[in-house]
Amino acid sequence: MWTGVHTLVSLPVAFVVNLLLARVLGAADYGRLALLTAILEVAGVVVGLGVGTAVLQFGAKAHARGDRNAVRALLSKSQGFRLLWTAPIVTGVVVLFANAPAGLLIAALLFGVWLPAATSGGPACLALENKADRGAQVAMVTNLFLQTAVVITVVTVATADAVWLVRLVVGGVSAAATLIFVSKDYRRAVLAPRLPIRFPSGFWKFALPTGASAIIGTLVASRTEVLFLDRLATAEQVGIFALAYGLSTHIFAPVQTLMNPLVPAISGLREVDAPTLGRALSRSLRVTSTVAGLMVASALPALALLVPLLYGAEFTEASGMFLALGAAAGLAVLGSPMRIFVLSQLRGGSLLWVDVAALVVAVTAMIFTIPIYGAWGAVLAKIASSATQLLLVSAVELRSGTLGVVQTFRAVGPSLIACVALGVAWTAGSLIGVHPLVGAIVAGFLGLTFFMGGLRVAKTGLTDADAVLVLTTLPRSLRRLVGPVLRSLTWSHEPELDNGYSP
Repeated sequence: MWTGVHTLVSLPVAFVVNLLLARVLGAADYGRLALLTAILEVAGVVVGLGVGTAVLQFGAKAHARGDRNAVRALLSKSQGFRLLWTAPIVTGVVVLFANAPAGLLIAALLFGVWLPAATSGGPACLALENKADRGAQVAMVTNLFLQTAVVITVVTVATADAVWLVRLVVGGVSAAATLIFVSKDYRRAVLAPRLPIRFPSGFWKFALPTGASAIIGTLVASRTEVLFLDRLATAEQVGIFALAYGLSTHIFAPVQTLMNPLVPAISGLREVDAPTLGRALSRSLRVTSTVAGLMVASALPALALLVPLLYGAEFTEASGMFLALGAAAGLAVLGSPMRIFVLSQLRGGSLLWVDVAALVVAVTAMIFTIPIYGAWGAVLAKIASSATQLLLVSAVELRSGTLGVVQTFRAVGPSLIACVALGVAWTAGSLIGVHPLVGAIVAGFLGLTFFMGGLRVAKTGLTDADAVLVLTTLPRSLRRLVGPVLRSLTWSHEPELDNGYSP
Protein backbone atom coordinates (compact mmCIF):
# COMPACT_ATOMS: atom_id res chain seq x y z
CA MET A 1 0.00 0.00 0.00
CA TRP A 2 2.73 2.45 0.96
CA THR A 3 4.64 1.66 -2.21
CA GLY A 4 1.50 2.56 -4.14
CA VAL A 5 0.98 5.78 -2.17
CA HIS A 6 4.61 6.75 -2.77
CA THR A 7 4.17 6.18 -6.49
CA LEU A 8 0.90 8.12 -6.69
CA VAL A 9 2.43 11.07 -4.83
CA SER A 10 5.91 11.12 -6.33
CA LEU A 11 5.19 10.29 -9.96
CA PRO A 12 3.06 13.38 -10.79
CA VAL A 13 5.55 15.63 -8.96
CA ALA A 14 8.49 14.15 -10.85
CA PHE A 15 6.56 14.51 -14.12
CA VAL A 16 5.94 18.22 -13.54
CA VAL A 17 9.53 18.86 -12.47
CA ASN A 18 10.82 16.99 -15.51
CA LEU A 19 8.60 19.15 -17.71
CA LEU A 20 10.07 22.28 -16.09
CA LEU A 21 13.61 21.00 -16.62
CA ALA A 22 12.99 20.39 -20.32
CA ARG A 23 11.38 23.80 -20.75
CA VAL A 24 14.09 25.77 -18.93
CA LEU A 25 17.19 23.84 -19.98
CA GLY A 26 16.21 23.19 -23.60
CA ALA A 27 17.05 20.08 -25.61
CA ALA A 28 20.86 20.49 -25.56
CA ASP A 29 21.27 21.09 -21.80
CA TYR A 30 18.60 18.51 -21.00
CA GLY A 31 20.73 16.06 -22.95
CA ARG A 32 23.76 17.12 -20.89
CA LEU A 33 21.84 16.31 -17.69
CA ALA A 34 20.91 12.89 -19.08
CA LEU A 35 24.54 12.27 -20.04
CA LEU A 36 25.85 13.10 -16.55
CA THR A 37 23.15 10.94 -14.95
CA ALA A 38 24.03 8.00 -17.19
CA ILE A 39 27.77 8.34 -16.49
CA LEU A 40 27.30 8.26 -12.72
CA GLU A 41 24.78 5.42 -12.93
CA VAL A 42 27.19 3.28 -14.93
CA ALA A 43 30.12 4.20 -12.66
CA GLY A 44 28.18 3.20 -9.54
CA VAL A 45 27.31 -0.19 -10.99
CA VAL A 46 30.86 -0.78 -12.23
CA VAL A 47 32.52 -0.19 -8.86
CA GLY A 48 29.76 -2.04 -6.98
CA LEU A 49 31.08 -5.43 -8.19
CA GLY A 50 27.70 -7.04 -7.44
CA VAL A 51 28.15 -6.67 -3.67
CA GLY A 52 24.77 -5.01 -3.12
CA THR A 53 22.88 -7.76 -4.94
CA ALA A 54 24.86 -10.46 -3.16
CA VAL A 55 24.14 -8.88 0.24
CA LEU A 56 20.40 -8.96 -0.53
CA GLN A 57 20.45 -12.58 -1.68
CA PHE A 58 22.67 -14.03 1.06
CA GLY A 59 21.20 -11.70 3.69
CA ALA A 60 17.58 -12.55 2.80
CA LYS A 61 18.28 -16.27 3.07
CA ALA A 62 20.07 -15.85 6.43
CA HIS A 63 17.31 -13.59 7.77
CA ALA A 64 14.65 -16.10 6.69
CA ARG A 65 16.53 -18.80 8.62
CA GLY A 66 16.72 -16.54 11.68
CA ASP A 67 20.53 -16.29 11.53
CA ARG A 68 20.88 -12.61 12.48
CA ASN A 69 24.57 -12.96 13.34
CA ALA A 70 25.32 -13.86 9.72
CA VAL A 71 23.29 -10.88 8.52
CA ARG A 72 25.10 -8.47 10.84
CA ALA A 73 28.52 -9.68 9.69
CA LEU A 74 27.45 -9.34 6.08
CA LEU A 75 26.21 -5.78 6.61
CA SER A 76 29.39 -4.62 8.37
CA LYS A 77 31.72 -6.10 5.75
CA SER A 78 29.71 -4.65 2.87
CA GLN A 79 29.90 -1.20 4.48
CA GLY A 80 33.67 -1.55 4.70
CA PHE A 81 33.73 -2.40 0.99
CA ARG A 82 31.77 0.72 0.07
CA LEU A 83 33.97 3.03 2.14
CA LEU A 84 37.30 1.58 1.01
CA TRP A 85 36.47 0.94 -2.64
CA THR A 86 33.21 2.41 -3.95
CA ALA A 87 33.26 5.93 -2.48
CA PRO A 88 36.82 6.88 -3.56
CA ILE A 89 36.23 5.85 -7.18
CA VAL A 90 32.83 7.56 -7.43
CA THR A 91 34.45 10.69 -5.96
CA GLY A 92 36.92 10.68 -8.83
CA VAL A 93 34.12 10.33 -11.40
CA VAL A 94 32.16 13.27 -9.95
CA VAL A 95 35.25 15.51 -9.83
CA LEU A 96 36.19 14.55 -13.38
CA PHE A 97 32.85 15.30 -15.03
CA ALA A 98 31.17 17.97 -12.87
CA ASN A 99 31.37 21.62 -13.90
CA ALA A 100 29.98 23.56 -10.95
CA PRO A 101 31.02 25.95 -8.14
CA ALA A 102 33.46 24.49 -5.62
CA GLY A 103 31.01 24.77 -2.71
CA LEU A 104 28.32 22.77 -4.50
CA LEU A 105 30.87 20.19 -5.62
CA ILE A 106 32.18 19.67 -2.06
CA ALA A 107 28.62 19.33 -0.72
CA ALA A 108 27.85 16.78 -3.42
CA LEU A 109 30.90 14.72 -2.49
CA LEU A 110 30.19 14.83 1.26
CA PHE A 111 26.44 14.24 1.19
CA GLY A 112 25.99 12.54 -2.18
CA VAL A 113 28.94 10.15 -2.17
CA TRP A 114 30.47 9.61 1.28
CA LEU A 115 27.32 9.83 3.41
CA PRO A 116 25.48 7.14 1.40
CA ALA A 117 28.67 5.04 1.33
CA ALA A 118 28.64 5.08 5.14
CA THR A 119 24.90 4.44 5.51
CA SER A 120 23.75 2.67 2.34
CA GLY A 121 23.18 -0.55 4.28
CA GLY A 122 19.98 1.07 5.55
CA PRO A 123 17.86 0.41 2.43
CA ALA A 124 19.23 -3.14 2.30
CA CYS A 125 18.17 -3.72 5.91
CA LEU A 126 14.63 -2.52 5.21
CA ALA A 127 14.48 -4.95 2.30
CA LEU A 128 15.80 -7.85 4.40
CA GLU A 129 13.33 -7.12 7.19
CA ASN A 130 10.43 -6.77 4.72
CA LYS A 131 9.91 -3.15 5.77
CA ALA A 132 9.17 -1.91 2.26
CA ASP A 133 6.47 0.31 3.76
CA ARG A 134 9.05 2.28 5.74
CA GLY A 135 11.33 2.50 2.74
CA ALA A 136 8.47 3.88 0.65
CA GLN A 137 7.64 6.46 3.31
CA VAL A 138 11.24 7.68 3.45
CA ALA A 139 11.48 7.73 -0.34
CA MET A 140 8.24 9.70 -0.66
CA VAL A 141 9.30 12.41 1.79
CA THR A 142 12.84 12.75 0.47
CA ASN A 143 11.57 12.80 -3.12
CA LEU A 144 9.48 15.85 -2.30
CA PHE A 145 12.58 17.54 -0.89
CA LEU A 146 14.54 16.45 -3.95
CA GLN A 147 12.08 17.85 -6.47
CA THR A 148 11.79 21.11 -4.51
CA ALA A 149 15.57 21.47 -4.50
CA VAL A 150 15.72 20.73 -8.23
CA VAL A 151 13.09 23.39 -8.98
CA ILE A 152 14.96 26.01 -6.92
CA THR A 153 18.22 25.08 -8.64
CA VAL A 154 16.91 25.14 -12.20
CA VAL A 155 15.13 28.46 -11.63
CA THR A 156 18.11 30.18 -9.98
CA VAL A 157 21.15 28.55 -11.62
CA ALA A 158 19.63 26.88 -14.71
CA THR A 159 22.56 24.59 -15.49
CA ALA A 160 22.51 20.84 -16.02
CA ASP A 161 25.57 20.27 -13.81
CA ALA A 162 24.03 22.07 -10.82
CA VAL A 163 20.81 20.06 -11.10
CA TRP A 164 22.83 16.83 -11.31
CA LEU A 165 24.82 17.62 -8.16
CA VAL A 166 21.72 18.68 -6.18
CA ARG A 167 20.06 15.37 -7.06
CA LEU A 168 23.18 13.61 -5.83
CA VAL A 169 23.12 15.42 -2.47
CA VAL A 170 19.45 14.78 -1.64
CA GLY A 171 19.71 11.16 -2.79
CA GLY A 172 22.54 10.60 -0.33
CA VAL A 173 20.55 12.03 2.56
CA SER A 174 17.66 9.69 1.66
CA ALA A 175 19.85 6.62 2.16
CA ALA A 176 20.91 7.81 5.61
CA ALA A 177 17.31 8.52 6.66
CA THR A 178 16.31 4.87 6.26
CA LEU A 179 18.45 3.92 9.27
CA ILE A 180 15.78 5.39 11.55
CA PHE A 181 13.52 2.40 10.85
CA VAL A 182 16.14 -0.36 10.88
CA SER A 183 16.34 -2.83 13.77
CA LYS A 184 18.88 -1.79 16.39
CA ASP A 185 21.25 -4.70 15.89
CA TYR A 186 21.27 -4.28 12.12
CA ARG A 187 21.71 -0.50 12.47
CA ARG A 188 24.74 -1.01 14.71
CA ALA A 189 26.20 -3.38 12.12
CA VAL A 190 25.76 -0.83 9.33
CA LEU A 191 27.44 1.89 11.41
CA ALA A 192 30.35 -0.37 12.38
CA PRO A 193 32.12 -1.16 9.07
CA ARG A 194 34.63 -3.99 8.96
CA LEU A 195 37.27 -5.05 6.49
CA PRO A 196 35.59 -6.66 3.45
CA ILE A 197 37.15 -10.07 3.94
CA ARG A 198 35.86 -13.57 4.76
CA PHE A 199 32.44 -13.22 3.19
CA PRO A 200 30.18 -16.32 3.26
CA SER A 201 31.11 -19.27 1.07
CA GLY A 202 30.04 -18.64 -2.51
CA PHE A 203 29.58 -14.89 -1.97
CA TRP A 204 32.17 -13.66 -4.48
CA LYS A 205 31.42 -16.53 -6.86
CA PHE A 206 27.91 -15.09 -7.08
CA ALA A 207 28.74 -11.39 -6.67
CA LEU A 208 31.35 -10.97 -9.42
CA PRO A 209 29.41 -12.45 -12.36
CA THR A 210 26.28 -10.76 -11.02
CA GLY A 211 28.17 -7.47 -10.85
CA ALA A 212 29.42 -7.93 -14.41
CA SER A 213 25.85 -8.72 -15.44
CA ALA A 214 24.63 -5.57 -13.66
CA ILE A 215 27.19 -3.45 -15.53
CA ILE A 216 26.15 -4.83 -18.88
CA GLY A 217 22.47 -4.84 -17.92
CA THR A 218 22.70 -1.16 -16.96
CA LEU A 219 24.26 -0.37 -20.33
CA VAL A 220 21.36 -2.18 -21.98
CA ALA A 221 18.45 -1.04 -19.81
CA SER A 222 19.33 2.55 -18.89
CA ARG A 223 19.63 5.59 -21.12
CA THR A 224 23.26 4.86 -22.02
CA GLU A 225 22.39 5.38 -25.69
CA VAL A 226 23.05 9.05 -24.91
CA LEU A 227 26.76 8.20 -24.68
CA PHE A 228 26.70 7.08 -28.33
CA LEU A 229 24.40 9.92 -29.38
CA ASP A 230 26.79 12.38 -27.75
CA ARG A 231 29.50 11.19 -30.16
CA LEU A 232 27.50 10.30 -33.26
CA ALA A 233 24.65 12.85 -33.29
CA THR A 234 23.81 16.40 -32.19
CA ALA A 235 23.24 17.68 -28.66
CA GLU A 236 19.59 18.31 -29.52
CA GLN A 237 19.15 14.68 -30.55
CA VAL A 238 20.60 13.62 -27.20
CA GLY A 239 18.02 15.75 -25.40
CA ILE A 240 15.08 14.52 -27.49
CA PHE A 241 15.94 10.88 -26.91
CA ALA A 242 16.57 11.50 -23.21
CA LEU A 243 13.13 13.07 -22.81
CA ALA A 244 11.38 10.21 -24.61
CA TYR A 245 13.24 7.61 -22.57
CA GLY A 246 12.67 9.46 -19.29
CA LEU A 247 8.93 9.64 -19.92
CA SER A 248 8.79 5.92 -20.69
CA THR A 249 10.41 5.16 -17.32
CA HIS A 250 7.93 7.46 -15.54
CA ILE A 251 4.99 5.60 -17.06
CA PHE A 252 6.17 2.26 -15.70
CA ALA A 253 7.36 3.45 -12.31
CA PRO A 254 4.25 1.96 -10.59
CA VAL A 255 5.20 -1.47 -11.92
CA GLN A 256 8.90 -1.17 -11.12
CA THR A 257 8.16 -0.20 -7.52
CA LEU A 258 6.59 -3.65 -7.06
CA MET A 259 9.91 -5.29 -7.91
CA ASN A 260 12.05 -4.04 -5.02
CA PRO A 261 10.11 -5.80 -2.22
CA LEU A 262 9.97 -8.91 -4.41
CA VAL A 263 13.76 -9.50 -4.36
CA PRO A 264 14.20 -10.49 -0.68
CA ALA A 265 10.72 -12.04 -0.57
CA ILE A 266 11.48 -14.56 -3.33
CA SER A 267 14.96 -15.28 -2.02
CA GLY A 268 13.56 -16.01 1.45
CA LEU A 269 10.68 -18.04 -0.02
CA ARG A 270 13.12 -20.25 -1.92
CA GLU A 271 14.97 -20.86 1.35
CA VAL A 272 11.99 -21.84 3.52
CA ASP A 273 9.08 -22.84 1.21
CA ALA A 274 10.35 -23.73 -2.29
CA PRO A 275 7.21 -25.70 -3.37
CA THR A 276 5.20 -22.46 -3.52
CA LEU A 277 7.57 -20.74 -5.99
CA GLY A 278 5.42 -21.70 -8.99
CA ARG A 279 2.40 -19.88 -7.57
CA ALA A 280 4.59 -16.94 -6.62
CA LEU A 281 5.99 -16.56 -10.14
CA SER A 282 2.56 -16.95 -11.72
CA ARG A 283 1.10 -14.24 -9.49
CA SER A 284 4.11 -11.94 -10.01
CA LEU A 285 3.76 -12.19 -13.78
CA ARG A 286 -0.02 -11.68 -13.71
CA VAL A 287 0.18 -8.55 -11.57
CA THR A 288 3.13 -7.11 -13.50
CA SER A 289 1.52 -7.82 -16.87
CA THR A 290 -1.87 -6.42 -15.86
CA VAL A 291 -0.54 -3.18 -14.36
CA ALA A 292 1.94 -2.65 -17.20
CA GLY A 293 -0.78 -3.41 -19.74
CA LEU A 294 -3.05 -0.82 -18.16
CA MET A 295 -0.31 1.80 -18.60
CA VAL A 296 0.49 0.77 -22.18
CA ALA A 297 -3.15 0.78 -23.32
CA SER A 298 -4.31 4.04 -21.74
CA ALA A 299 -1.58 6.33 -20.40
CA LEU A 300 0.96 5.74 -23.17
CA PRO A 301 -1.09 6.86 -26.23
CA ALA A 302 -2.64 9.78 -24.33
CA LEU A 303 0.68 11.19 -23.10
CA ALA A 304 2.38 10.65 -26.46
CA LEU A 305 -0.17 12.92 -28.13
CA LEU A 306 0.44 15.59 -25.49
CA VAL A 307 4.25 15.72 -25.73
CA PRO A 308 4.45 18.66 -28.21
CA LEU A 309 1.87 20.61 -26.21
CA LEU A 310 3.58 20.03 -22.85
CA TYR A 311 7.24 20.30 -23.79
CA GLY A 312 7.15 22.61 -26.79
CA ALA A 313 7.78 22.28 -30.52
CA GLU A 314 11.47 21.62 -29.86
CA PHE A 315 10.52 18.16 -28.54
CA THR A 316 7.86 17.23 -31.14
CA GLU A 317 9.98 14.37 -32.46
CA ALA A 318 10.04 12.84 -28.97
CA SER A 319 6.33 11.96 -29.26
CA GLY A 320 6.77 9.02 -31.61
CA MET A 321 9.97 7.93 -29.85
CA PHE A 322 8.17 7.89 -26.52
CA LEU A 323 5.41 5.72 -27.96
CA ALA A 324 7.90 3.20 -29.35
CA LEU A 325 10.08 3.15 -26.23
CA GLY A 326 7.04 2.90 -23.97
CA ALA A 327 5.60 -0.08 -25.85
CA ALA A 328 8.97 -1.84 -25.67
CA ALA A 329 9.36 -1.01 -21.98
CA GLY A 330 5.87 -2.35 -21.26
CA LEU A 331 6.93 -5.75 -22.55
CA ALA A 332 10.47 -5.60 -21.16
CA VAL A 333 9.19 -4.99 -17.62
CA LEU A 334 7.88 -8.56 -17.69
CA GLY A 335 11.49 -9.68 -17.53
CA SER A 336 11.91 -8.20 -14.04
CA PRO A 337 10.06 -10.99 -12.16
CA MET A 338 11.88 -13.57 -14.28
CA ARG A 339 15.21 -11.98 -13.41
CA ILE A 340 14.38 -11.91 -9.70
CA PHE A 341 13.54 -15.62 -9.69
CA VAL A 342 16.80 -16.44 -11.51
CA LEU A 343 18.74 -14.34 -8.99
CA SER A 344 17.15 -16.23 -6.10
CA GLN A 345 18.80 -19.37 -7.51
CA LEU A 346 22.17 -17.54 -7.31
CA ARG A 347 22.60 -17.99 -11.06
CA GLY A 348 24.55 -14.81 -11.70
CA GLY A 349 26.50 -16.43 -14.54
CA SER A 350 23.34 -17.14 -16.53
CA LEU A 351 22.24 -13.51 -16.24
CA LEU A 352 25.70 -12.38 -17.31
CA TRP A 353 25.41 -14.22 -20.63
CA VAL A 354 21.89 -12.88 -21.15
CA ASP A 355 23.10 -9.31 -20.69
CA VAL A 356 26.20 -9.82 -22.85
CA ALA A 357 24.01 -10.95 -25.73
CA ALA A 358 21.67 -7.97 -25.26
CA LEU A 359 24.62 -5.54 -25.14
CA VAL A 360 26.09 -6.95 -28.35
CA VAL A 361 22.74 -6.41 -30.06
CA ALA A 362 22.49 -2.87 -28.64
CA VAL A 363 25.99 -1.74 -29.63
CA THR A 364 25.73 -3.26 -33.09
CA ALA A 365 22.39 -1.57 -33.68
CA MET A 366 23.64 1.82 -32.42
CA ILE A 367 26.78 1.78 -34.57
CA PHE A 368 24.78 1.12 -37.73
CA THR A 369 21.61 3.13 -37.07
CA ILE A 370 22.54 6.29 -35.11
CA PRO A 371 24.73 7.82 -37.87
CA ILE A 372 21.78 7.39 -40.27
CA TYR A 373 18.69 7.94 -38.14
CA GLY A 374 20.04 9.94 -35.17
CA ALA A 375 17.87 9.59 -32.07
CA TRP A 376 15.57 7.14 -33.86
CA GLY A 377 18.57 4.87 -34.26
CA ALA A 378 18.97 4.88 -30.48
CA VAL A 379 15.28 3.99 -30.16
CA LEU A 380 15.67 1.03 -32.52
CA ALA A 381 18.74 -0.15 -30.59
CA LYS A 382 16.86 0.08 -27.29
CA ILE A 383 13.94 -1.93 -28.64
CA ALA A 384 16.21 -4.62 -30.09
CA SER A 385 18.29 -5.01 -26.93
CA SER A 386 15.27 -5.02 -24.61
CA ALA A 387 13.56 -7.70 -26.67
CA THR A 388 16.72 -9.82 -26.65
CA GLN A 389 17.03 -9.47 -22.88
CA LEU A 390 13.40 -10.39 -22.26
CA LEU A 391 13.45 -13.47 -24.49
CA LEU A 392 16.70 -14.84 -23.09
CA VAL A 393 15.96 -14.30 -19.39
CA SER A 394 12.54 -15.90 -19.92
CA ALA A 395 14.22 -18.90 -21.54
CA VAL A 396 16.61 -19.23 -18.58
CA GLU A 397 13.79 -19.16 -16.04
CA LEU A 398 11.57 -21.52 -18.04
CA ARG A 399 14.37 -24.10 -18.09
CA SER A 400 14.35 -24.14 -14.28
CA GLY A 401 10.82 -25.57 -14.36
CA THR A 402 9.33 -23.13 -11.83
CA LEU A 403 6.43 -22.50 -14.19
CA GLY A 404 5.38 -24.12 -17.46
CA VAL A 405 5.35 -22.44 -20.88
CA VAL A 406 1.55 -22.45 -21.19
CA GLN A 407 1.09 -20.99 -17.70
CA THR A 408 3.68 -18.32 -18.44
CA PHE A 409 2.00 -17.19 -21.66
CA ARG A 410 -1.35 -17.14 -19.91
CA ALA A 411 0.07 -14.92 -17.14
CA VAL A 412 1.55 -12.36 -19.55
CA GLY A 413 -1.57 -12.23 -21.76
CA PRO A 414 -2.65 -8.74 -20.57
CA SER A 415 0.53 -7.15 -21.97
CA LEU A 416 -0.10 -8.66 -25.40
CA ILE A 417 -3.68 -7.35 -25.40
CA ALA A 418 -2.38 -3.94 -24.34
CA CYS A 419 -0.10 -3.68 -27.39
CA VAL A 420 -3.09 -4.12 -29.69
CA ALA A 421 -5.08 -1.60 -27.64
CA LEU A 422 -2.18 0.86 -27.93
CA GLY A 423 -2.24 0.69 -31.74
CA VAL A 424 -6.00 1.22 -31.87
CA ALA A 425 -5.93 4.12 -29.40
CA TRP A 426 -2.96 5.92 -30.99
CA THR A 427 -4.47 5.67 -34.48
CA ALA A 428 -7.84 7.00 -33.34
CA GLY A 429 -6.32 9.85 -31.33
CA SER A 430 -4.02 10.89 -34.19
CA LEU A 431 -6.88 10.99 -36.72
CA ILE A 432 -8.84 13.48 -34.65
CA GLY A 433 -7.82 16.77 -36.23
CA VAL A 434 -8.65 19.02 -33.31
CA HIS A 435 -6.83 20.09 -30.15
CA PRO A 436 -4.20 17.57 -28.91
CA LEU A 437 -5.93 17.43 -25.52
CA VAL A 438 -9.12 16.11 -27.13
CA GLY A 439 -7.15 13.52 -29.06
CA ALA A 440 -5.36 12.44 -25.89
CA ILE A 441 -8.64 12.00 -23.98
CA VAL A 442 -10.14 9.95 -26.80
CA ALA A 443 -7.00 7.81 -27.11
CA GLY A 444 -6.80 7.15 -23.37
CA PHE A 445 -10.48 6.23 -23.05
CA LEU A 446 -10.47 4.04 -26.16
CA GLY A 447 -7.29 2.25 -25.13
CA LEU A 448 -8.65 1.58 -21.64
CA THR A 449 -11.97 0.29 -23.00
CA PHE A 450 -10.28 -2.00 -25.53
CA PHE A 451 -7.93 -3.34 -22.84
CA MET A 452 -10.71 -4.10 -20.36
CA GLY A 453 -12.77 -5.79 -23.05
CA GLY A 454 -9.78 -7.79 -24.20
CA LEU A 455 -9.20 -9.14 -20.69
CA ARG A 456 -12.79 -10.36 -20.54
CA VAL A 457 -12.74 -11.97 -23.95
CA ALA A 458 -9.38 -13.69 -23.45
CA LYS A 459 -10.16 -14.56 -19.81
CA THR A 460 -6.87 -13.24 -18.53
CA GLY A 461 -5.70 -10.62 -16.01
CA LEU A 462 -5.86 -10.89 -12.23
CA THR A 463 -7.54 -13.84 -10.53
CA ASP A 464 -10.02 -13.65 -7.68
CA ALA A 465 -7.26 -14.73 -5.30
CA ASP A 466 -5.00 -11.90 -6.51
CA ALA A 467 -7.73 -9.32 -5.99
CA VAL A 468 -8.58 -10.60 -2.51
CA LEU A 469 -4.92 -10.49 -1.52
CA VAL A 470 -4.61 -6.86 -2.63
CA LEU A 471 -7.79 -5.82 -0.84
CA THR A 472 -6.75 -7.44 2.45
CA THR A 473 -3.60 -5.28 2.52
CA LEU A 474 -5.59 -2.05 2.21
CA PRO A 475 -7.35 -0.06 4.95
CA ARG A 476 -11.12 -0.46 4.98
CA SER A 477 -11.53 3.14 3.85
CA LEU A 478 -9.78 2.36 0.54
CA ARG A 479 -11.37 -0.99 -0.23
CA ARG A 480 -14.59 0.47 -1.64
CA LEU A 481 -12.55 2.76 -3.88
CA VAL A 482 -10.10 0.13 -5.12
CA GLY A 483 -12.57 -2.78 -5.29
CA PRO A 484 -14.34 -1.74 -8.54
CA VAL A 485 -10.98 -1.13 -10.24
CA LEU A 486 -9.77 -4.60 -9.28
CA ARG A 487 -13.01 -6.20 -10.44
CA SER A 488 -12.57 -4.65 -13.89
CA LEU A 489 -9.14 -6.28 -14.13
CA THR A 490 -10.19 -9.65 -12.68
CA TRP A 491 -11.63 -12.84 -14.08
CA SER A 492 -12.46 -16.00 -12.13
CA HIS A 493 -11.02 -19.48 -12.54
CA GLU A 494 -10.38 -22.52 -10.40
CA PRO A 495 -7.92 -22.18 -7.50
CA GLU A 496 -4.28 -22.90 -8.25
CA LEU A 497 -2.97 -26.37 -7.50
CA ASP A 498 -0.54 -26.98 -4.67
CA ASN A 499 2.29 -27.75 -7.11
CA GLY A 500 2.21 -24.13 -8.25
CA TYR A 501 0.57 -24.61 -11.65
CA SER A 502 -2.80 -23.31 -12.73
CA PRO A 503 -5.16 -26.00 -14.12
